[in-house]
Amino acid sequence: MVTTDSDSIYTSETFQAFFKHSQYSLIIKAIAPEFKVLAVSDNYLRLIHRQRKEVLGKNAVEVFPGNQQDVSGKFSIYNSLCRVIASGKQDIVPIFTYEIVLPQNGENETFYWSNINDPVKNTAGEVDYIINTTANITSQVVREQMHGNDLQQIEAFEREQILNIELAATNDQLISMQQDMVILNSELEERILQRTSSLAESEARFRNMAENAAVLIALSDDRGRYIYFNKAWTVLTGLPLEKLLKPSWVNILHPFDQERFLSTVQEASKQLKPWKMEFRVVDQDGNNCWVLGNGAVRYAADGSFAGYISSCIDITATKKQQAELEVLNAQLTEAYKEQAQSNRKLAEVNDELLKVQHVLVSKNEQLAKSEENLVSINKRLAESKQVLQMAILSNDMGTWQADLSTGLFTSSPKSQQIHGLSDGKIQGVKKVLAMVDRAHQQRLVNCIEQAMANHSTFIVEYMVHPKNNENAKWIRMSGVVRLGEDNQPVSLLGTLLDISEQKQDEVRKNDFIGMVSHELKTPITSIKAYVQILQARSQQNNDVFSTNLLDKTNQQIGKMIRMINGFLNVSRLESAKIQIDYQRFDLAQLFKEAREEAQAFITSHHVVFAPVAEIFVNADRDKLGQVITNLISNAVKYSPIGSVIQVACVTQNGNALVSVKDQGIGISKEDVPKLFERYYRVKSQTNNIGGFGIGLYLCDEIIKQLNGKLWVESEIGKGSTFYFTIPMA
Repeated sequence: MVTTDSDSIYTSETFQAFFKHSQYSLIIKAIAPEFKVLAVSDNYLRLIHRQRKEVLGKNAVEVFPGNQQDVSGKFSIYNSLCRVIASGKQDIVPIFTYEIVLPQNGENETFYWSNINDPVKNTAGEVDYIINTTANITSQVVREQMHGNDLQQIEAFEREQILNIELAATNDQLISMQQDMVILNSELEERILQRTSSLAESEARFRNMAENAAVLIALSDDRGRYIYFNKAWTVLTGLPLEKLLKPSWVNILHPFDQERFLSTVQEASKQLKPWKMEFRVVDQDGNNCWVLGNGAVRYAADGSFAGYISSCIDITATKKQQAELEVLNAQLTEAYKEQAQSNRKLAEVNDELLKVQHVLVSKNEQLAKSEENLVSINKRLAESKQVLQMAILSNDMGTWQADLSTGLFTSSPKSQQIHGLSDGKIQGVKKVLAMVDRAHQQRLVNCIEQAMANHSTFIVEYMVHPKNNENAKWIRMSGVVRLGEDNQPVSLLGTLLDISEQKQDEVRKNDFIGMVSHELKTPITSIKAYVQILQARSQQNNDVFSTNLLDKTNQQIGKMIRMINGFLNVSRLESAKIQIDYQRFDLAQLFKEAREEAQAFITSHHVVFAPVAEIFVNADRDKLGQVITNLISNAVKYSPIGSVIQVACVTQNGNALVSVKDQGIGISKEDVPKLFERYYRVKSQTNNIGGFGIGLYLCDEIIKQLNGKLWVESEIGKGSTFYFTIPMA
């Protein structure tokens, strides 16, 4: 049902002034048996010869008292009003009687009336008010009753009746005219005082209500000038009322919303229609607050356009929830990539989040109109967020968020535990960065800056020293850049995973590989020496069979030595013990040596070296030669016998660019991103080709330490081209 505040619409001075000129008769509150009269028109008062105060606020059935001899008229009105409430439809009482006191003689006289009652419903379809229209049909009824009599007699009777009434009225008016003139001035003065007092009281009530309301309320006049802002506006903006009342008040709106707001209000005022829109307001701290504004048309007492009364509610939380939904999507995607064991669960959660997101987008306008829909969607969002949180907790992951504007780092309890924080306070980004091992700080900063520049995700591993003095920990951080309305980064958010045990396992594995490789190197070296001695003796004895066997044995020993050296280099790289011996040298000379070595040992393929001009670099000569040899060896292994392998070196943008091109089996697009990972091999195409997947990994790490870059361009069935660059000296 409609509240008392709704009744105030009809009892307000503005509506009363409007309705008294209406063609209708009464506005009646649809509550039986009271049927309170809320508004009455002048037209009706003239019909029943009564004052407004004798009708307004009274029971509508008392206003239609019926005939003293026949009370059926009274009950017909009551029954009609009840029928309107029950059916929700218009009800017509075609004819009934009730008596009115004529001012001419002060006597009761019965008149005939017709009555139409129309329902006014609320949003739930219930009847809250009834609009009554009453008409005097006495003349019509009299004519019908006297039908069959002489028409001239009826007209003479009516003229005589009217003449008598007019004569009596004239006589009464002449008698009371002098008295009326005496009291007229006092009555007018009293009415003016009453109306002024009532208006002041109504305005005071409005201002008291508006000043104490949490809703943002403002009034504008018919020219669009704002003449009132309530206290909520001054609290939000931090501006005094006198500044808000100036034309420059529009500066409290977000620059992107000012023109849109003004044009919306201007267009609505042209059509005398209400307006509704969302816009941003800058609060006293300089933050943008989203509000939903509604403007209702105001009318003056004479029914003319008086301006707008607007109310605004804060919907910043709703906007933040939408942003958080996007953040949760990104977190779910990253968690899906990182945690292969929970792929199925995370995929289900991701699908659910996408469904919720589509529902939220399609229901966006309804969110502003229906609180019930908002509660329902928020509930579903909370359930989805809970599922995501459960997925993150099940994988022992922490979450974090860094605000780029404030420099604050917010983290989950798990993230605080990883960093050794127990107070639960929000930390500054600089303080969190200070916990990162110095050797890893710059690499972490570079990774984040690159993600911000490319508006992309990032994954980085680094070591931290917890605040509670625990042992150093290895952390894998995954993150995504969140963009603002200007498409610029405003915050970072993502997940944290403690990978200390995994790193320790890798260290133990590398130590084991290094130890085993080192222990194998000594006996392998001895075996190689013994084989070389046997080769020399068999050649002296012209033992061709033994010589061939020993040559093949020596080749296998060479492969084993290269494999052991590769494992040792991997172990040294992982433990940061590999040394880079920088020296200035000419790449042309290094390529000459590589060409001579290829011509001496590679007979199954045609290795073609392009001419190389004098190019000086500052790098590790032996390790760079190892990279070139490794790339050529790979080209030999993965291309058909007798095919051509092209090797070239040129200068480009201050770098030396080296390329090795083959006509081999090629590499798929899916395998290219993983090709330089440790121990990675393309299984579908390399089942019959030996190797442990460490050659390209070593090449990539060496080139990185030489401040260069290694990459490949390939197509299945058309061969591959490996490139690397290093700075020129």
